[in-house]
Amino acid sequence: MRALARNGALASFLVVAACARDTSSEATTATAEAEPGSPVLDEDDLLDVAALGRALRRPHAVTRRALGPHRLRYQARYETTPTPPPPSTPALDTPVHLARSIQDELELVWATVDPATPRFTLDQRNDAGRGRHVVRIGETLYTHLEHRPWITFPVESELDELWLDDAYRSAYDALAFVAPALQLALRSGGDTDAVLELSLASERREPLEGTRPPTATWREHVVFTALRGELALDPRTGTWRSIRVDATYHIDGTPMSGSFSFSGTLEPLASEALPPIEPPADARPLADRRRLEAEKRRLLADLAPT
Repeated sequence: MRALARNGALASFLVVAACARDTSSEATTATAEAEPGSPVLDEDDLLDVAALGRALRRPHAVTRRALGPHRLRYQARYETTPTPPPPSTPALDTPVHLARSIQDELELVWATVDPATPRFTLDQRNDAGRGRHVVRIGETLYTHLEHRPWITFPVESELDELWLDDAYRSAYDALAFVAPALQLALRSGGDTDAVLELSLASERREPLEGTRPPTATWREHVVFTALRGELALDPRTGTWRSIRVDATYHIDGTPMSGSFSFSGTLEPLASEALPPIEPPADARPLADRRRLEAEKRRLLADLAPT
């Protein structure tokens, strides 16, 4: 989510939320493993926004161990509008507030039962004409940006794990944005499934831990006027299955009002009927670049006396 909107005129809520997230190892693994035989979320945790947030921001690696092959989809839309609209000819040295909107969508297919041999596709795009497409088969990555050719290179870092984490934590990002105004109610519950109703709280609450860096100070001035939604998850593993959030708000001290909507699904795939994932036929190797330090060492070595 982050890479797409950073290139556009507006960073969507989800981008800001992802940037605002505490990415320390302590935060991302706080609830990575539950005690054997115990659920990640008990009944009290389901109605605790902070506990729920800790479960939803766990790494994708934890989710795929619990869920196996799966397909994740989401759609998000973020809009802000000034009231009244700015004049066609604003006065000199006065701020101009413009209407902005962005829509982002993503699909991730994790199509392997063996964590040691990753096999997945990730497709993400927004309505500004920007997108990213990733295929990983074993230790080879294939990537493609909108309007550019496919390139391929060996896996040399954990960058793709960051992309997977961002995709899974999209539900957390949505929850974190509305958390100061969020009221939770248990609509239905069982050992392996629970449905929570999301609504507007009667008073402002504390934001989730780790969502107050300098890049997100504007969120302290957001006042929600309406909020509704639903979250379905597995309390035993802490894995979300579906989420829907719709909210409207205004930003204190500015003429801006806005709306935010997010919907996502995370469904398991049958291991005996996994979708085929093949390398793109027209992928070309990533061009090798000369590293300045390596080139300097090579030139100096040639000058050394023999």
